[in-house]
Parts: sequence; structure tokens; C-alpha cells
Amino acid sequence: MIMLFWYAFVLVGTLALGALALLFNFLVAPLRTLAWIIQKIAGAIAVLDLALLAVAGIEVGFGNLGLKEGLLFGGVLAACIVVGVLTQWFIERPTRLERREAEAELRRRDMAMEDEIRRRMADRWDRTGGGAAPHDGREVIDTTVAPDPRSGPGCR
Repeated sequence: MIMLFWYAFVLVGTLALGALALLFNFLVAPLRTLAWIIQKIAGAIAVLDLALLAVAGIEVGFGNLGLKEGLLFGGVLAACIVVGVLTQWFIERPTRLERREAEAELRRRDMAMEDEIRRRMADRWDRTGGGAAPHDGREVIDTTVAPDPRSGPGCR
């Protein structure tokens, strides 16, 4: 008898904490919480649909199920899958605030990169005395000039 009360206490406590968590989630993000609830209901319907399909298949034999029953079970299952996918997409997509923060972070990184480039260019300018990079003795070949086609191999 004591074990029964213990199990009842644990069950009531779990349900109370679950309801409290659902309430807080609903206060923080009501649309996402609603989508989560719809997703769970669609999952439960899909499980019941599969269970009913198994019971019907056992009672009349899977080969004796008609086209109407097969389409009904398959249609309900497909609808539950579509609802589950759409609600999961809605739950995981970034909020407007998260998108704004990501854009601001991208702008901060771009500005930091531009500042680093400016700093390096200023350091290079200071090292060379305001001119071009120091010459190290290697020959510079201009590859932007197209060669004269009349001076190529095999031409006279």
C-alpha cells in the first residue's frame, strides 16, 4: 500500500513539474510551445494509427485490408509526418532577435577584419618609408601583357 502511494506521489510530482515547465515555456515562447504541443499530438495520433493498423491487420489479415483502409491509415500517417516536420521547422528556425544578433555579429567581424587590413597596410607603409614594398632582387615578370602571336614558335 505504501508503494502505491509512492508511485502516485511520483506521478503527481512529475505531472506537476511538467505542467510548470509547459507554463514557463508558454510564457517565454507561446508560438513555439503551441507548435511543440501540436507536434506531440501528431506523434500520438501517428502511434495510435500504427497500432490500429496492426490490430486491423491481425484481425482480418494484412492481405485482406482493402484499398480504402490502406489509404486511410497511410493518409493519417503521412499527415502526421508532415505536421511533425513543419512544426519542427517552426520550432528550430531562428527568431527575429537571433537573426538580428547574427547580422550584428557579422557586421562586427567585417569591421574587425577591415581594421586589421588597415593596420597591416599602415605597418607596411611605415616599414617601406611610404613607398612600395622593398625590392628583393628578383625579376618581376608582367603577365598582363599578351605575347605577340607573330613571335611564337614556328613563326618566321
